[in-house]
Amino acid sequence: EGTLGLNELTAERLDLTDVRVTGSLRSLQLELSDISAQWSGGKVRGTLSAKFAPRPHYDFTAQLDAINLAQLPITPIVSEQWSGVAHGSLRLTTTGVGRDELLQNLAGQGKATFRDVELRGWDVSASVADGASHSGISRWTTGSGTFALRDKKVVLENLRLDDGKELTLVMGTVDFARTADLSIKIADGDKRASRVSFSERTLKITG
Repeated sequence: EGTLGLNELTAERLDLTDVRVTGSLRSLQLELSDISAQWSGGKVRGTLSAKFAPRPHYDFTAQLDAINLAQLPITPIVSEQWSGVAHGSLRLTTTGVGRDELLQNLAGQGKATFRDVELRGWDVSASVADGASHSGISRWTTGSGTFALRDKKVVLENLRLDDGKELTLVMGTVDFARTADLSIKIADGDKRASRVSFSERTLKITG
C-alpha cells in the first residue's frame, strides 16, 4: 500500500500528466481509492478496483472537470474543427486478459454537460432544416447528455445542445472504428414550453 506519483503516463491514446495514486494490493485484489491527473486541459479524479482471480475484472469510476474538447484524443481534423468545455462522470467495467479481450468486454455509462461548444465548417441547424449540407459555424452555449459503452460502441442516448433559440438533439452510435450512425433533430428552444416538441425532419449521418 502507498502513494505513487507520475509526471507523465500514457495508456493507449490517453496522455495523462501530474498523476497521483493512493491504493493497496492484497490477496490478488488492487484497490486504488484516490486517482487524480491532468488530462485534455482539465482534471480527472477517480477510483479503480481490480480483482485478478479467478478471472481478471476491472471497475473504474471517474469525475471529469473542465475538459477541453479540442484536446480530446480524436483525429486531428476533428480536434481542429470543434471547441468547448465538458464536465461529467463515467463508470467503466471490463474482464479478461490482453488488449483485445479487454476492449471487447468494455462496458459502461456516463453523463456530461457542456458549455461554449463551437463546430466550425458545418451549419447543423440549416442542414437539418432543408436536408442538404451547409457550411458555416454552429454554436451552442450549453448542453447535456448521457451515453453508454457496449459492444465496442459509444451510444449517445440523449445529447441536447442549446443555442438559446433552438435545441439540437443528437442520438445514435459511434463505434471504435469511428463508424457513425447518428440522427439529429431540431426543436424550438422556448424555455416557457412545458414540453419540447422536436421537428419530424431528421438528419441521418452514417459512415
